[in-house]
Amino acid sequence: MMMRRDQWWDDDPSFHVLVPGLMGVGFVISLLVLVSDVIVKMIPRSRRGRNAQLEQRAQGRVNDLAAVATGVPPRPGDVHRRLRSRTASVVLGLIAAAAALGIILGGVNIAENHVGVDRQAWVIAWALVFTAPVAAVAVGWLAAAAAPRPVPDWLEWLHRLWPLGRYPDHRSETP
Repeated sequence: MMMRRDQWWDDDPSFHVLVPGLMGVGFVISLLVLVSDVIVKMIPRSRRGRNAQLEQRAQGRVNDLAAVATGVPPRPGDVHRRLRSRTASVVLGLIAAAAALGIILGGVNIAENHVGVDRQAWVIAWALVFTAPVAAVAVGWLAAAAAPRPVPDWLEWLHRLWPLGRYPDHRSETP
């Protein structure tokens, strides 16, 4: 008579949560995407954002027509964000710096008063992870406020990224 050999997953019952756990993570991610889509639909776009989107579409169409005439592959339209005013950069930079300081101090406070010694390093590490992007944005805004005009190329390039830069206001620009 042949003995049945146990499989590796029969030994440890903790392996029975792997697939349901992965399905649960996927479900949570899909819910987060759904909620973010609903929030984006509920918040109206600014005038500058709508104008930039229209300009981007128009540039794309012009590039499509130019590609037909020249045979060169078309490029998508691109509207670059620009630097904010000095005042706006200072205000937003100070708000972001205060938020970064609040996040790190809150994390240290939670680590000291609300978790055990074995988890304090994890709480402080998570506070640093959340603080780093907020502090980077604060540094970007404050650097734009302190930089002499015209700003260096690297700073101008950096402010093409969201949330640092803003879309251009076409009403105030003269052709």
